[in-house]
Parts: sequence; structure tokens; C-alpha cells
Amino acid sequence: MQIRLAASPFADGHDLSDFLRAAAADPELLNLDIVVAWAKRSGLDRISGILAEFGARGGQRRILLGISEGGATRQGLELARSLFDSAHVFHDRTGRTFHPKLYLAWGKNHARLLVGSQNATAGGVFFNYELGLDCELVFPNDRALFDQVTSYIARLYSEAALCKELTEEVLTELVTNPLYKVGDEDSRRSASSSGPEEVDDDIDTVGAPNPPGSRPSLFSLTAERRKADPAPPGRTTTQRSPRPSTSTPAGRPPRPVSEPQEIVKRWYRHLDSSNAQRPTRDNTNPTGALRLTKNRVLPLDVTTYFRNDLFGKLLWAGEEGPKGLVEHAIGTFSVTIDGADVGVHNLRIDNAAYKESRQHNFTATLHWDSLAPVLRQNDYTDWFVVIELLADGTYRLEITRNDPGVEAFLP
Repeated sequence: MQIRLAASPFADGHDLSDFLRAAAADPELLNLDIVVAWAKRSGLDRISGILAEFGARGGQRRILLGISEGGATRQGLELARSLFDSAHVFHDRTGRTFHPKLYLAWGKNHARLLVGSQNATAGGVFFNYELGLDCELVFPNDRALFDQVTSYIARLYSEAALCKELTEEVLTELVTNPLYKVGDEDSRRSASSSGPEEVDDDIDTVGAPNPPGSRPSLFSLTAERRKADPAPPGRTTTQRSPRPSTSTPAGRPPRPVSEPQEIVKRWYRHLDSSNAQRPTRDNTNPTGALRLTKNRVLPLDVTTYFRNDLFGKLLWAGEEGPKGLVEHAIGTFSVTIDGADVGVHNLRIDNAAYKESRQHNFTATLHWDSLAPVLRQNDYTDWFVVIELLADGTYRLEITRNDPGVEAFLP
């Protein structure tokens, strides 16, 4: 692992925009997760070109942002919907502030991780004094840390009561309901509506008049050089582009075409309502997982097949639970739904041998993780899921309305 300091606003510093630019320039990094307390137009506008570059080469962009403490703005929420393939908001009504600042770009062999104080705002991108650690993770050596980070992100998305997809309807409710204190960057904000730790993007604080009764400041201006504003010169408004949609992924720029790979193993199963994340009982939450069970066509030993055969070459880590050992691994899947490309997803697989109970019950599950929001958009009950292990060690996952049949099963 290589670690460097990400510090702003010094002219010779390495900051959030540098991290994102490096991630966009690396063709092997096909996924970008941003989890931040606040995202504003003032910040997203300044990195919109980098995000567009990441998407243009087939990368998948996802953001999870908070609305606590009046730190969210209408413009920031709107732009998040426009710039990302998936946008969600997280809010805990008990008063716990959603406060992480996490940026993760990853591919098959390595990842880049930035954790620090940087929100996706003008202050976080370039203006404020921000500090974080930019880590280059190489697999398999740094897989344990990567798994912890992706598990944390997946856990946030799985909180259905607190995590909501930023649809047009949700956006309207957040903006119009005073309960959420969503601000407006196009008007001067009062002190009560300005989020903590952020620059007021509409006010030149150096040139602003002193408040009545104030005395001269103890502090003067520094002579040390600061980084210039990364916003395009003369830009005053943001040109909106149609929001990429996870329900119509065919509109996404295609990923680079690679040579066809031989299929080494293939498994499939019918999706009932539970595995399709469509519970039939009231007050029942989706499981968030796919049970890896016997194929109805050919027999297999579910206690060993998924752990040792289909996913046997993944890096597994185990921990003792109350009932016994639970093992975890992360697989990288190229995903298609009804023939449309929905990007590359890292999905967690669990295996708990103690569940077998000598009855050959299923012991392995695949967590939908980043695919859960996609499954919630449409009902895939009675469709089929197909998982293929390719000769290069990667995986394909397909959700299709067509029954693959006997010929599609390779144990």
C-alpha cells in the first residue's frame, strides 16, 4: 500500500481534485463510490469534467450524500442526480449527523481510497483547509482494508429506512419540506442555513463589511500561494445533462471491448420474490441477498460448490460468529439486465458452513450491494439470474427473463 497526504489549499499540495483526476485517468478503475456528508453545486461543478471523463470510458459513478445540519442545497442535489449513475441520500431523523467523507475508485487488481475531511463542495475541493489520506491499494495484499470499506458502504445502502434513492419525487420533498433545511446556492444564505465547515460560496469574506461593533481582526492575510479555483473561467451557470439512468443502462457509453473469454463455470437459478427483493408480506424488508442454492436441473453439493468451486479462487476472510465461522469474499461482476449493460459491480459473497445442519441447506449468499437500487426499480420476480466464471478469473452476472435451460448449466 502506498499512502500520501491529501492537503489543501496549498499551491503545491495534493487535494481531492488531484485524487479524482488520477482515478479518472486510470482505465482499470471502473467504479467510483463517493460517500459524503454534503455535496453542493459549488463543488460538484468543479469536478464535473473529471466525473464525465470517468463515465465516458465506461466507469460507473455512485454517490451517497447527507442532508444533515442544513448542509445540503437544492442545486447540489440536482447536480448529483445529473452527474452520477446512481444518487442516494442518507438521513437519520434521530439527530445523528451523517458525516463521512470517503472516495473509493476500484477495479479488478487495485483501488484508490481517500478518507479525510473533504466534502464534495467548493470548500472540500479547493478552498478550505482540508486533510485526508490518499491510499493506493493493491490486491491481494490490501484486500482486507478494501473489503472493510466496501462492506461499510454496502451497510449504508442496506439501511432502507435511512437511505433513499434521490428520485425526482424525493428531491421535491427534500426541497419543499422545511424539516430538511435544504438551502439555495443562488441566494445569500443566512448564518443559520450555512452548513458547518463549509465556505459560503456566494460571499467574498475578505471584502465583506465588518459586523457592527466588531474590532479589527487579530489575523492578517497570508503571502503563501494557494491553489487557483478549478472552476472553468467565466462559468456562471452549470449546463445540465440528462441524468444517466440505471433502469435504461443502454444509454451509458460502452466499455472498451475485450476478447471473448471462455466460460469455465456457469450457474443459474429462478428468482422468486424474496431473491428478487420483492417481499410479499407487509412490514417485511428486502433481504438484500441472493440465496445460492441447488440448480433445479442438475444436482450439486451446495455446502462446497460455491465456496470451493464457483468462487473458490477469490480471497476469503473468516470471522467467528455466535453460531460458527462466517467467511466473506468480494467478486467483481460485469452485469447485464435484460441484455443491457449496467456496469461492473463488486459484490460480497458469504459462506457459513454451520447452516448445513446435515440437511444440505444452502450455506452461501451473494449480497446485491450496489445492485440493490437497480433491483428496487423494477420487479424481476420469475426472471432468472446467471453467474459465469470466465477463464481470466472474472465473473459475469446476468438477469434475464428467458429460462437458460439445461444447456446453460456448467458445474
